[in-house]
Amino acid sequence: MVDDVSYQLGEIKGLLHGISNNVTELSGKVDGMDSRLRNVEKRAAINGAISGGVISATIAGVIAGFKASTGGV
Repeated sequence: MVDDVSYQLGEIKGLLHGISNNVTELSGKVDGMDSRLRNVEKRAAINGAISGGVISATIAGVIAGFKASTGGV
């Protein structure tokens, strides 16, 4: 009886050790994905700001041209 309990406790301990190793691996992978995602987010923000500025300037130019052609209404 004691041997069975000791065997089962050893088996549980081994399983927990394996789970701990898997969690450690996954944590490293998540950290890598997080840093890559952060770079993508930075580039997206910069591209969004640049394209927003270009579109705003283009629309302002179109409006100014339209006002100039219609007599400044």
